[in-house]
Amino acid sequence: MSEHFGKQLKQRMIKEQRTKDAVCKGCTKEEIKAMMDSQNVKRLPKIFRQYLEVLGDGGLNAWSGIGRCHNIKIFKEDIIYNMKRWGDGETLPDDAFVFFNHHDVEFRYFLTDNDDDNPPVYEYIESSGDPIQIAKSITEYFDLLLLHTPFHALFRDRHRNRGNTKNSNK
Repeated sequence: MSEHFGKQLKQRMIKEQRTKDAVCKGCTKEEIKAMMDSQNVKRLPKIFRQYLEVLGDGGLNAWSGIGRCHNIKIFKEDIIYNMKRWGDGETLPDDAFVFFNHHDVEFRYFLTDNDDDNPPVYEYIESSGDPIQIAKSITEYFDLLLLHTPFHALFRDRHRNRGNTKNSNK
């Protein structure tokens, strides 16, 4: 992508009346660094970093369930705790960056220990077994969010029809 992804997404959301410019607020470099440190990842993919810079603390967050600058930091902790509590025997890859937490039962993440600037997105739902790939890339994930309402139903259907989308990076 040649243009800044976060700026493109913001303009698309405003055009589609999904948000207003006034609520679109990005995360600071310090907040992004704090998220990375709290989740113990060395890098974030370019596409997600650009999203955070423009919309990470407003805009999409209001209706998507994606965390904001101040609460994304604890999502990895939450999923690890809940995987142990539910006793699935599942583990989260060390390089996972968890950006979505829906009521502590549904989590979404991508892997960071690679050079991929637009990696696949995975989802884990309480007691459902292995996490599954729900989008081929971060950009596809955001496209799906904007195209489908309610978005939770779209991804739950993918879980029911698991197919060959299992995360092999456990």
